[in-house]
Amino acid sequence: MEALAAGAALGVLLGLAALLRASDARLAVLGLGLVLLAAPLLAPTGSPGGLGFRVVSAIMATFLLWRVVRDAGVPLGRPALGGTLEIAFIVLAAMLGAVAGPDLLAGPASTPVTPTSVAALAATLAIGVAAADLLLFSTDALRQVAGALLALSLGDAALRTLAGAPPATGELAWGLLVLAAGLVGARLVGAQVAARGDLGIAARPHEVPGA
Repeated sequence: MEALAAGAALGVLLGLAALLRASDARLAVLGLGLVLLAAPLLAPTGSPGGLGFRVVSAIMATFLLWRVVRDAGVPLGRPALGGTLEIAFIVLAAMLGAVAGPDLLAGPASTPVTPTSVAALAATLAIGVAAADLLLFSTDALRQVAGALLALSLGDAALRTLAGAPPATGELAWGLLVLAAGLVGARLVGAQVAARGDLGIAARPHEVPGA
C-alpha cells in the first residue's frame, strides 16, 4: 500500500508538471489524465468496482479533451506565471505537506499518521496549488478546464485522506461528476477553438475597444 501511494503521489507530481509546463495542448491533456488516474490511489479506495468505474471515467474525460486538441492543431498559450515557477510552487506545496503532514494529520482530523497518509497529503496540497493557479491565472480555455477538473480531484483526495474511503455511491458519484466535467470541458474547448481558432480566452488587441 505504501509503494502504491508513493507511486500515485509521484504520478500526480509528474502529471502536474506536464500540465503546467507544456506548450503542446496534447501533452497538457496527457498530464491532466495522469493526475486524474493517480489521484484516487493516493488514499484509501472503496470497492474494486467503484475504483474501476473511477478509472474508466478519468480515461473517458481525458479522451474527450484529447480528441478536441488532437484535431485542433493549435498551440497552447504560455503559462501566465511561467511554467517553471508554477512547477516550483507545486513542489514546495508537496514538500510542505511532507514536512508538516504528521502534525496536520494528527491535529483536528485525527487521521492515522502513516507514510501513505503523508504522501497523500503532500500530493493533495500540490493538486490544490495547481488548481488555484490554473483557475486564477490561466489565459487559455484548456488550462481553465484542467483547473476545474483538478479542483474536483482536490476535494476527493482531501476527503479520502481525512475521512477514509467513500461508500460505493460516493465512488459512482465522483466518477459521473468527472465524466460530466470532461464532457462539458471538451465542448467548451472545442467551441473556443471554433470561434477564435486558438485556445485563448483573453481578447486580442484588435478586439479591445479603443485598441
